[in-house]
Amino acid sequence: MTSTIIVRYGELALKSEPVRKRFERSLINSIKRSLRETPHKIRTERGRIFVDTSATAKTIKILSQIPGITSISPAAMTVADLDAIKEKVTPIAKKMLKPGMSFAVRTTRIGEHSFSSRDINVAIGSHILSLQKDLKVNLTHPYVEISIEVRGNDAYI
Repeated sequence: MTSTIIVRYGELALKSEPVRKRFERSLINSIKRSLRETPHKIRTERGRIFVDTSATAKTIKILSQIPGITSISPAAMTVADLDAIKEKVTPIAKKMLKPGMSFAVRTTRIGEHSFSSRDINVAIGSHILSLQKDLKVNLTHPYVEISIEVRGNDAYI
């Protein structure tokens, strides 16, 4: 089964277009060299590199050793639709959240959509509460934070 890993790189996104592209190309080449023996596919969008792989744990370990990468997040990918996001978040929430835990849903969006980040937070938070009644929402200091990133037609959880 293929999963997606979101790779973030800090200040590169703030550089001018030519400088950013040069550094981004260098980082991608570094990732390709490091992952040469691991099955993968690399996609890029401004500010993010997406690595699709069937060897998630091994890929995360390798990526964590590459200079220039500020964070790595394994993600489940789906379409940018509230019902599809609910369907995809269900097994993730059931696995991550235990009775009595507090949680928050945080969403970032890139592009135009018929819903706001807050709409997603409320809809998905309500959905999670309907799955397991003994959870608590805590927006300031949640025990578990479920992050959703919506980019164009795709959503990553």
